[in-house]
Amino acid sequence: MEINKDYLNYLSHIIYSYCGINIQEKKYEFLENRLYRRLKSYNFTGIEEYCEYIKRDSSGCELKELVNAVCTNTTEFFRGIPHFEFLNEYFKKLFRVKVDNIHIWSAACSSGEEPYSIAMLAAENLLNFKSIDFKILASDIDSGALTEAITGVYNKSKISKINNKLLQKYFVQDGNDNFRINEYIRKYIFFRQLNLIDTSPFDAKFDIIFCRNVLIYFDTDTRERVINNLCSRMKPTGFLFIGHTESLINLDLKFKLKYIQPSVYQIQGEN
Repeated sequence: MEINKDYLNYLSHIIYSYCGINIQEKKYEFLENRLYRRLKSYNFTGIEEYCEYIKRDSSGCELKELVNAVCTNTTEFFRGIPHFEFLNEYFKKLFRVKVDNIHIWSAACSSGEEPYSIAMLAAENLLNFKSIDFKILASDIDSGALTEAITGVYNKSKISKINNKLLQKYFVQDGNDNFRINEYIRKYIFFRQLNLIDTSPFDAKFDIIFCRNVLIYFDTDTRERVINNLCSRMKPTGFLFIGHTESLINLDLKFKLKYIQPSVYQIQGEN
């Protein structure tokens, strides 16, 4: 069944309006594949009926499910080694200064591997870890991915690259093939469903923000909006991490960002 292009235009537009994900025409085959799953799940007779259902759904629940369907949640523990090497050195430097709190935001946490990796690294390197106010906000727009993250259970194939020392300290076996993040790590992480194009609904300021492999789904205007929103939530001299294939070049930003190393920037204040 071939889907009429007008309906694909309509659905890509409402997805863009809701969360900024820019599904260009060359990606319509991907959108079609995801739509077939939604049509099948509710036994819709066709795309026209589905679009009418979305228009009438005042709760917005189906639009959220559609956004979940088009989100690509590719992640793994300690993904992007250079970032975690930088973070490791950052935590070590904190030994030499007195800090009362460290707040980190994993702004597209997917199924949780990123915030749990950050928490493990902090626990390994901060001698005063238990005595400071250490928190990680882990957010994503995909409610399904967040459910996985909150559960914190991973198949052994997903933890195969984690060394035995960390496995023994921070995971407990949950059945033959699954491992669960232990409570020592979980208690420092707070999960929230958040839309990055919205103004952040909290007043917290962060030392570090991870927003990796998300900007590639946005057009230039949305990238500027998202980065400005994130920077407004950073502490002075805080660090911003983006994906290794992403760039801030030619963006009109309200904040000065100093290049530190590939895909790592330090905020310098407003322009």
